[in-house]
Amino acid sequence: MEKETLNLDLINQIIKMDGELDKDPTYKKYERIFATQKIREGIAKKLEVDPDLIEQDLIDRFLGLGESINDEVKKELTPKIVVDKKDQVMELVQAIIDLASWDEEFELSKKLKDFNDLLKQI
Repeated sequence: MEKETLNLDLINQIIKMDGELDKDPTYKKYERIFATQKIREGIAKKLEVDPDLIEQDLIDRFLGLGESINDEVKKELTPKIVVDKKDQVMELVQAIIDLASWDEEFELSKKLKDFNDLLKQI
């Protein structure tokens, strides 16, 4: 089999697994925790204030915006997007693995490790 065919098969596996993770409530919980932390830190840094002063309502608005953008991207997920965003996705997944492992969510951590291993192959 040619390298392009192998990569396309691998990318299709990644897209399928990504869709499965999006339906996993445990994954979504940790994805939201991670996003909340990042948004809180980003706003606090921009405004030069203590992160604890950032209202949850503001963070929720940013989360909602991010989720709607993410939904649009997922509808049109292509092999090129997978390859282009690979490093960012791997960083996100590793951060969620760390959060999930801390809470002893080992089944989710294993799935995410497998997902990262697939991403490393492309």
